[in-house]
Amino acid sequence: MRGNINWMTARQSLFASDLFGDDIDKIKPAINVDGSDSTIFDNALELLTLSGRSLPHAMMMMVPEPWTAHESMSAAKKAFYEYY
Repeated sequence: MRGNINWMTARQSLFASDLFGDDIDKIKPAINVDGSDSTIFDNALELLTLSGRSLPHAMMMMVPEPWTAHESMSAAKKAFYEYY
C-alpha cells in the first residue's frame, strides 16, 4: 500500500487531462494520505473514473486478477494487466 501511495504522490505533478484542463491542480492532492486504506482506495478509484475510465476498467487496474500464469486468459486481457 505504501508503495502505491508514494507512486501516486510522486506523479501528481505530471497529471494532465483534457477533461480537467487548467483545473487539474484543484484535485491535488489526489489522495488523502492521512485517510484509511479504504479512503485512499476510494480516492484513487474516484480519480480514475472522473478522468474518463469506466468503473470496471478502473477496478481491473486497481485489483488485477492473477494473470501471469493464467492459461485460459485471453492475450488481450493479459496485455491489459501487463500494461497497468
